Amino acid sequence: MALVQVFGKPDIFLTITCNLNWSEIKEELEPYEEPQNRPDLVAQIFRAKLEELKNEIFKKQIFGPIAAYVYVIEFQKRGLPHAHFLIILKSNSKIIAPEAFDRFVSAEIPNINQYPYLHSTVIKHMMHGPCGDLNPSNIFKVKGHYLDNQWVVPYNPYLLEKFNCHINVEICSTVKAVKYLYKYIYKGHDRIAFHINSNKNEKDIDKIQNFQSARWISPPEAVWRIYSFILNENYPSVYTIKIIDNDFASRSMLTKYFNMNKTNEKAKNLLYNQFPEHFVWNQRDKFWMPRKKGHVIGRIVTTNPSEGERYYLRLLLNHIRGDTCFQDLRIVNNVLTSSFRESALLRGLLKSDNNLTTCLEEASLYEMSYTLRRLFVTILAFYEPNDPKKLWEKFYIPMSEDYSQLNIFPFHVTNKALQHLASMLESMGKKYKSISFIRSKKLIALATASSGVAAAIMPGGRTAHSRFKLPLDIEEKATCSVSKQSGLAKLLQTIKLIKWDEAPMINKRAIEVVDIMLQDINESNLPFGGKIIIFGGDF
Repeated sequence: MALVQVFGKPDIFLTITCNLNWSEIKEELEPYEEPQNRPDLVAQIFRAKLEELKNEIFKKQIFGPIAAYVYVIEFQKRGLPHAHFLIILKSNSKIIAPEAFDRFVSAEIPNINQYPYLHSTVIKHMMHGPCGDLNPSNIFKVKGHYLDNQWVVPYNPYLLEKFNCHINVEICSTVKAVKYLYKYIYKGHDRIAFHINSNKNEKDIDKIQNFQSARWISPPEAVWRIYSFILNENYPSVYTIKIIDNDFASRSMLTKYFNMNKTNEKAKNLLYNQFPEHFVWNQRDKFWMPRKKGHVIGRIVTTNPSEGERYYLRLLLNHIRGDTCFQDLRIVNNVLTSSFRESALLRGLLKSDNNLTTCLEEASLYEMSYTLRRLFVTILAFYEPNDPKKLWEKFYIPMSEDYSQLNIFPFHVTNKALQHLASMLESMGKKYKSISFIRSKKLIALATASSGVAAAIMPGGRTAHSRFKLPLDIEEKATCSVSKQSGLAKLLQTIKLIKWDEAPMINKRAIEVVDIMLQDINESNLPFGGKIIIFGGDF
């Protein structure tokens, strides 16, 4: 993701899959020998084709000058290797206008008279489906149905004709796809679940002990690793630089960075994460030396707000140039602050939760929804942001993407995400204090409970019967004894929140009576007169 931060979103997503019918494979087979029985041959031929494809893309630049790329090799469980590419073009070669898409990508069946070979290749390799009753024995007409361009996987005509295999080429038109694409190509190894049965006739079978989770390695992948062929590559290289928050490691990357700022004028103008672009770290002798060749992107190792001073040190290093020691980072307006956090605060880096917004923005580029929610909860628990609601509203979509895939109403998506946040807060021994938060804003929040014990432990808590003047015996025609002209009515008109604990312990009719009373006092037909009410308890 460091490449995306420097060069922008990927422009092209390309997938190439091995074809067992390549002539190079068939020519090397013995009579009656099947390609799947020669994983060594499959692996070597696919690697040769891959190198040829890289030559077309990176040297001949068929898509244009390349600024950065990343690719990874994967192996299907049936054994066929394939590669995923993400390609970022240089700024003057970006594919922006829809009219330019046709220069590189096609998603239609070509004319059989004009392009007979391309036509046959598309029919053979680039038809996605159809399924069910349309599963073709004749690709063009199945049970009276004609197939059209809706079944065609996007491809590049030149590459498809040249490589004669499934080679999908797509234009990345939005930055929103970045996280999905990078997760897709780095999704990890195939897994398999299995169990082992003993030959003994055991009466008690422990399924948990017998269950095994393992990694699936197909024969071509095993051969690929035996031959030490590379499994992934990216350009430019991303160099991770470490940080420490004290002088204990006097010969670390960071302390030597400080030393370079004392003696090198060029170094003084660079941020810590820009340093690897211009200097090379000598691992043996522990010092930075000027870079003479190669292109590298620097990235400071990620930190979490729960790490305290280390997090604020990283924040300062991302914004301050030319400091020569840890103490310099803590000096603001010639005054030595007590901590990195105080220094960041006085420099305005913590104002309006800007640093938290930056933290979540960076994480949302590559983290999935569950991890983002975990980070958000960590921020709530350990950092106490000034405006958590604003942070939630800004990052609500990436934090709830997994629930959005369930095809449920948006309201339920929000509820599921909030419930998960609440459960994670409790697992950290924290609780989001809605009442305290509302009252800290000088607004009114009422705490009530169905039982006296629960009400006693709530700040300013009272029982529901006392707070809403409910009768002891809740009957069908029961009402709250609250006059519109009373002080309690005026209080209930101005409140922002009601928290009702142990709600399931009270008669349902009592809640309905309170609903009617609040609608009447607030002259509103909305549920509970438009007031926010939180019901707590064991439902």
